[in-house]
Amino acid sequence: NGGWGEWTKPTPCSKSCGGGTTTRSRKCDNPAPANGGWNCEGSGTETQKCNSNECPKQPVNGGWGEWTKPTPCSKSCGGGTTTRSRKCDNPAPANGGWNCEGSNTETQKCNTKECPKQPVNGGWGEWTKPTLCSKSCGGGKTTRSRKCDNPAPAHGEKDCEGSDTETRECNAKQCAVDGGFGEWSGFGECSVTCGVGTKTRRRECDQPKPSGGGKTCQGETTQTENCDTQVNCPVDGKWAEWSEWESCDKCCGGGSQRRYRTCDNPPPGPNGKKCQGERIDSRKCNTHSCPDPKNCFFKYTQYTPLDKDGKPIFLDQHQIKCPTSHVLNYIRLQKNEQETMISYGYRCCKTQACANLPKTNDETYNGGGYGKVFNLDHQTVACKNEGLSSLKLDRDMTRWNYKYDCCKLGNQKAELDCYNANSQFLSDMGGSVLSLLNQEISCKCDDYYITDFKMNRNYNGNEDQIRYDFQCCKIKN
Repeated sequence: NGGWGEWTKPTPCSKSCGGGTTTRSRKCDNPAPANGGWNCEGSGTETQKCNSNECPKQPVNGGWGEWTKPTPCSKSCGGGTTTRSRKCDNPAPANGGWNCEGSNTETQKCNTKECPKQPVNGGWGEWTKPTLCSKSCGGGKTTRSRKCDNPAPAHGEKDCEGSDTETRECNAKQCAVDGGFGEWSGFGECSVTCGVGTKTRRRECDQPKPSGGGKTCQGETTQTENCDTQVNCPVDGKWAEWSEWESCDKCCGGGSQRRYRTCDNPPPGPNGKKCQGERIDSRKCNTHSCPDPKNCFFKYTQYTPLDKDGKPIFLDQHQIKCPTSHVLNYIRLQKNEQETMISYGYRCCKTQACANLPKTNDETYNGGGYGKVFNLDHQTVACKNEGLSSLKLDRDMTRWNYKYDCCKLGNQKAELDCYNANSQFLSDMGGSVLSLLNQEISCKCDDYYITDFKMNRNYNGNEDQIRYDFQCCKIKN
């Protein structure tokens, strides 16, 4: 039996666009039928559509249609015009084709025969634009003109009535005159009857005066020079600036504070007047109500022996500690009446709920300095606006540092009112712990608490002195 061979390559499409056909063929030779075998089934050719995309449109150039009927002549005689028109629509341009060439209107002359002559009276044409004013100020003139040509008189008729020119005044405003100075006057009397004063002379801008928008005179209208009366003046006293306000005499409940000034700026001289007014000024202060006194109480550490040489060897046995939600307001080392024992007296005041955060000062242990207080000035206690709630001097043989608790307030957004203070510089007594008995850390009011302190040392040329520098804060209402 016969079998189909391979299809041939398809023929080119019969059209490049708009839908054509392509054909391929095959032969029944794989194998060809033989010895009475069957021929191949099916067609030996196959046709398919191709290039079915729409063909692009051909451009159409425009062509003129018929002329319209001419319009009536614009004049019955003397030469008029008539017009006819046509449209570019036969065909109209399409698909990018060219528009019609030429004009779509045509005008021709008509009724060119001369009109019979009619008598014509003259009529004025439009006024010309006025000429520029003959002067820029002080009164000038401007002129305009017209012609008798609308229409011009013809065939013996009347000329136009009236004048062909018209003149008007212009720029009547006064011309600007710049001012000029007159002569200087003589100098006047001295401004004072004693000491050194001044005397003045003047000149006027009146030669001429400025007018009509002219510029005024440029320069000084007065001149001043010193004059000496050769007479000494009495000096009146004047107040110096007020001093700063003193501390309020009460912490709360309404107190008062003063400030002062001195009559020395300058002081009154011979025959001079004294300062007028008060030397002292006062005002109310700390008018807020006082906190409950029950919120604060004193505590004392247990007495320990006072070393006979004044060494601070027992200070590490004293722990200053307030109960929960209390902060320190006052600290001072004290001794008993027999001067054989020492103890810390301190004051605890209640504040809002806070959490104690144990800290150790950032300084490393310092050499003991033979057991004296020399090196306590190397130690810093810094709660940084948090309340100091407990304090203990820790000792490792002859080396020291502070361990302390800071009371971290719960409301971190609370606004604080803080101030720095210090005790007085006093002798360190050769490094003896007895010198600490003269120093105290004390906040001025119950609602303030200690946040930071440090011993400070100073040498005044004869001996070493010490004091406490500290900060107190309170929560603003």
